[in-house]
Amino acid sequence: MTTNPFGGPTGARPVGITVDAQGNIYTVNALGNSVTKISADGETTGQFGGTPGQLPTGIAIDKSGNLFTANFDANTVTRIRPDGTTGQFGGTTGNNPNRIAIDRAGNVYTANFGDDTVTKISADGTSTTQFGGTTGPSSEAIAIDADGNVYTASSTEDTVTRISADGTSTTQFGGSTGEGPSGIAIDADGNVYTANDG
Repeated sequence: MTTNPFGGPTGARPVGITVDAQGNIYTVNALGNSVTKISADGETTGQFGGTPGQLPTGIAIDKSGNLFTANFDANTVTRIRPDGTTGQFGGTTGNNPNRIAIDRAGNVYTANFGDDTVTKISADGTSTTQFGGTTGPSSEAIAIDADGNVYTASSTEDTVTRISADGTSTTQFGGSTGEGPSGIAIDADGNVYTANDG
């Protein structure tokens, strides 16, 4: 099988990727403090929008095409609108937000690597710095199911934590994962999968 690069260069150290409904690809570039857009035909915009917060390490897109980054060193979330307008979204997150996800209602969640919490920022920008209880340590991934339950993967404990949609229940979900889970996904039937890089 032959593979070739798609589009032009991204910013420095792309660590997250998302795709919009039109097939445009966006990378979040941790050392470049930037987002790169690669259109469906491969045309590349090295920096799309303004500069996110310091050391962005997670990226997600909502149904309206707004991009959100989790800024590890700034403890903030940045929103980049489809026209490139860029600004902070909501208040301060927990410590070292590492990954980000959005539910069907447009609420934004970050998995906070530094203090083992999840932050919720509602669609109107109202922030809950700690949503639910404490997750497993060193969360490297976050996902949300169709019912709004939030799942994080602990890269050092090799477990998955589930926070109920209303935030009242935080429990370990299932048994141990493989070593060093760094990605998490949920299928249409609610089954949870982790990618383990240990």
